[in-house]
Amino acid sequence: MQRREAMMQRIGMILCGCIAMLAAISCSNDTQPNTPAPDAPPTMGTVGAACTVMLNANSRPTYNDGFCPMPTLCFPATMGATMGTCTFAVCPTAQGKTLNSLADVDANLFKTSCVGCHGPTPPTGPAGGMDLSSTDLAVIKSTVLGMKTSKAVTADLPRIKPGDPDGSLLIHKLSITNGSAGSPTTADPTYGNGMPLSFPGSVCPQTLAALRAWIQAGTGLQ
Repeated sequence: MQRREAMMQRIGMILCGCIAMLAAISCSNDTQPNTPAPDAPPTMGTVGAACTVMLNANSRPTYNDGFCPMPTLCFPATMGATMGTCTFAVCPTAQGKTLNSLADVDANLFKTSCVGCHGPTPPTGPAGGMDLSSTDLAVIKSTVLGMKTSKAVTADLPRIKPGDPDGSLLIHKLSITNGSAGSPTTADPTYGNGMPLSFPGSVCPQTLAALRAWIQAGTGLQ
């Protein structure tokens, strides 16, 4: 009889220990829930992704929100927009515009994206000595076929060399990302600052390919 009571007491102690252990585990889970993972850094956007346009102190878009992949910008549809898409700032081909002739390139690239700096802008005049403001295609032709005049460019290349895209300064200037607003921020030692100056490297690949094809064909440049 005594042996049976001793065994029952031992079983009871074991059960109490198990219950206490389960209770401790349960309390531990209740009072120390799984710690959530820290917020992951924002995933880098892709071309075409929606983004938020950052504003500077003057409420002007800066386009550099840290989300869009280089060299695209968070480009708004209008100057007052707060939302935009990761896109190349200069991409007339994406808008259905052609670059098959000098008239095309002048209307769809020079006059829309270049003439703001490469025009008769006081007090310094056209940037790099290249004035693209004329409405006379003969004048534009003479200008783009001329040799570089900028002292920042050491490459001895014509701005455009018909039949030779790689021998055309225009292609190099629109392809490199160097410049005061680019990466790296120092000018290229051979070709100077990339264009457009406000965001070097922001000409889309399709437009560069179309320009190369046009220069290779030489349409309107003979």
